[in-house]
Amino acid sequence: MKSIKLIVGAALLGGLLAAPTFAATNLDRYVDHYKVVRTDVPLPAKVVNPTDLPARYIGAVVNVTLTVDATGQPRDIALESPDAELANLLVPVVAQWRFTPAQKDGVPVAKRILLPLALGSKYQNPSLR
Repeated sequence: MKSIKLIVGAALLGGLLAAPTFAATNLDRYVDHYKVVRTDVPLPAKVVNPTDLPARYIGAVVNVTLTVDATGQPRDIALESPDAELANLLVPVVAQWRFTPAQKDGVPVAKRILLPLALGSKYQNPSLR
């Protein structure tokens, strides 16, 4: 019984400690997974963080649709949000991102993608570049 309590306690503690880490590395895990498995989707290579993101947006999840061209540049960026201020903050930032473009038969191609962004402290942290 003591060993079960110890295992459950360790699992709960691990879950509490891992939750902020998961939120902070969600994009990294996405990129790492698809680097190994797929070349038909663009992968973020350089992420620029918004500065001075108002606190009311922390924790929000927004969908960004964009086309990643064959050179890895984002084009036709649109934010699925009724909040014009948030769009004005994020669209210029996402425009600075760079991607490893999708490939078809080993050749880089443009691809339209939907990118859900969970806004949080990582997006304000200059260490994610």
